[in-house]
Formats: sequence, C-alpha cells, structure tokens
Amino acid sequence: MILWPIKLLCARLRLPVLRGPVVPALLLTACAALAAAAPASAACPSLPDQQLRALDRLVGRDAKQALAEIGARVSGLESLPGTTPQKLAALYALQANAYSMLELDRDARDAATNGLALATNPTDPVHVNLLIGYWGNIYDQAGLDQAVQELEAARAVQPPGSSAAVCLLIELGVVEQRRDRPDIAISELTQAYSMTADPAAADERVLAAAALASVMRVVGDHAQSLALNQEVIDYDTARGATLDLSVARFVRGETLTSMGDYVGAIEQLALARDLSVALDDQQGIAFADQALCRVNIERGRNAIARPQCEQALRVFTAARSTDVQITLAVQGRSPAKPPPPSHDSGRHVVLGWSLAGVGAALAAGGVVCGMEAIAHANAYNNRDSGASFQSPDVRSSGIAFRTTADVLFLAAIASGGLGAYFLLASPSAAPKSAGSATTSETRLVVGPAFSGVLGSF
Repeated sequence: MILWPIKLLCARLRLPVLRGPVVPALLLTACAALAAAAPASAACPSLPDQQLRALDRLVGRDAKQALAEIGARVSGLESLPGTTPQKLAALYALQANAYSMLELDRDARDAATNGLALATNPTDPVHVNLLIGYWGNIYDQAGLDQAVQELEAARAVQPPGSSAAVCLLIELGVVEQRRDRPDIAISELTQAYSMTADPAAADERVLAAAALASVMRVVGDHAQSLALNQEVIDYDTARGATLDLSVARFVRGETLTSMGDYVGAIEQLALARDLSVALDDQQGIAFADQALCRVNIERGRNAIARPQCEQALRVFTAARSTDVQITLAVQGRSPAKPPPPSHDSGRHVVLGWSLAGVGAALAAGGVVCGMEAIAHANAYNNRDSGASFQSPDVRSSGIAFRTTADVLFLAAIASGGLGAYFLLASPSAAPKSAGSATTSETRLVVGPAFSGVLGSF
C-alpha cells in the first residue's frame, strides 16, 4: 500500500506561473504543483493469503467496488465465531489501500488502525502493509516527521533485502518528498528501484518507479520522470488496472504541464478523466477537471476553464465541507500548514529592489545625457549660430552624449528587468524542493478564495 504522489498540483507539483487577473486567487491551486498523492494498489509486501490476491488486484481496477466487497467480507468474518485475527487484519490492509486510492485519508488511517490492533508481529507482511497504510496517509509536518521515525524503525527489524524492507524504503522516499527533502527521497527511491530488478519483484519495482517519477518531476528532470511514468503506464495497462492507469495518466499530464506542453497535458488529463468516468470515480473526475482548468488558464482560455473549475469545486465541496482541503497532486502533497518563510525569498526581494533602484538611476542618467545630446544637436544644426557652435568639437560631444544615453538606457532596462525577475520569481511562491510547485506536492484549500477564482473569469 505504498502511496505515491499523484493528483498534485501544484505541487509541490511545482507551482505554475499563472497569468492574468486570476493570478492571486489561483495561487490557492499551487500546483503546478501538480503536483500532488494516490496509492499504487498492489499490497506491498504481498499478502500471504493467496485468496486475497484477486481482491487486491480489484483495488487497482475499481477501488469503490473493492471496498464494497471488502466491507461485506469484514462484516461476515466479524460475525463468525473463531475468526482468526490474521484474516481480518489482511482485509483491513486492503481496505486501507482502497480508501487511499479514493483519497479518503482518514478512513484509510482508521482501517489501518483497526488492522494494526490485530496484526502486531513487526515482521508480518500484513503488519507492514498496515503500517504503511497508516503512515502513508499522513500529511501534516509533525506527522511526517514521526512517520520517518516509525518507518525507519520498522525497516530496521526486517530481513535485509526482503520485500518488506524494500516496501518500507519506498514509503520512506515518498514521505521524504512530502517533507520537502527530494535529495533524501531520490536516494532512497533509487536504491529501492535498483533492488527490484528481479521480475519476481515487478510490483515493488513499479511502485518505486511511480514514486521516483514524481520526485524527478519536482527537481526538474522531466525526461527521467516521463520515462519512469511510462514504465508505470505500461505495467498498469498490461494488468488492466483501470484506476491505477487513471492515476498514472494524471501524473503524466501534470508533468507535461510543468514542461509547458499543454497539448500533451490536455490529452493525458482527458484520458485520465475518461478512465475515472468509466469507474464513476467522482474524485478522480474532479481532480482531472481541476487540472484541465489550470492548463486552460495557463493558455489564456478562461471561458473553457471556468466550467471545469466549477465542476471540480462542486465535487470537492460535497466530499468535504465549505472550508475544504483537497490533496492534488502532482506526483504528492504538501504539509497542511504553509511552508515556513524562505530566507532566499528575503534575499531575492532585497536584490530585486536594489536592481530596480539602480535601473531607475541609470534611466535618470540616460535622460540627462539625452537632453545634453539634443541641446548639442540643436546648437550644431542652428544655421544662425556662431561658428563656434558649428565646430567639430560640438558635434563629437553631441555624439558622445547620445551614445552614453543609449548605453545608460539599455543598462537601465537590463537592471530593471532583473530586479522585476527577482521580485516576481521569489522562491516564496513555491517550495524550495521544486527548485520550485508545486506540487511536488500541494494541498489545495477550497473556500471563499476559490469562489473568487470563479468570479474572476
């Protein structure tokens, strides 16, 4: 039940550069983000009960249908005397995974908690699944810090190189990405990916590939991100894992958005939406609508974007409350609280205003020199003036003033432009991990501000 960043916007999916009058309100979509996290479906490590493998695969195809069947089995087992805790705990593991697929984080944690009370052996594959199911659905900063400790402790007791150790390593990489530590995430996920070259570890390998693709997008290695994502798409297509494939297509669309390939992004997001429609996955449809809305805003097509944003808002509001928090992602999500102020941001502001001031001074100097050049030109060209004004010295001085004015104006433009860049591109607009949206990963807050977005079109 490894969670890997998807439906991210805005990432810190990297926050996209939004243009036009809707920019301030649309910062709430930070993504671009993107980014954001949905789980791959295969239980990791594999559950020992062979009878549950088909149900596990169903989670990847249709998590809603899987939840209905899991719920029926749980109720049946709970009513039977003598039911072994192990069987019930394994069902809770699958239930937590299915809830995660549907972005129902609290329900996933509740299911995992129920199962952990029954499966207490730290080396039991069911226990490891449940542990990942719980800590993989945490997004606040304090919870993420604790998740690292818990997952590292659990990994320390696993046999080296075992499937459980690899699964915990993958989840650690995912958590580190959410903690805005892509450097650690890349190291852990690359190690996990290299440990799963054996065809027998195909499930673990695709989980590592999916998580690593998300981090690579966040750090700007789009080519590597797309290659890893294609590996996931091929795998999900071969398995007929419709819901997993919808997620993978969504992630690819977010990556293409980060690259500015809006035509390709729309194609992938539309494919993801179609798959969600086929599954009646309303959350998936809403995530796709929100991402398509953002792409169309980027392209200046606000009339097309508005109904897409409105549809997403209706679904998200119904799913949560009027003060909604939605995970998007981009390949992940951000912590629930906003990131701390960046020292780099302060330096950028100081440098930006300094350059703007220098630009203003250079422009003033250019004006003075320009006026002198005009005065010399008028004096030289005045037929009624004395011979002294027609001298070569007057002409050469005028040319010198004109050249100096040109140079000063060009320098003023360059300095002012750099100043504007540092002021407008301050890293405070995006998390430092994105070099950054988004989105790697992003938690989108939908409330009155979102209504302002819709009213701005």
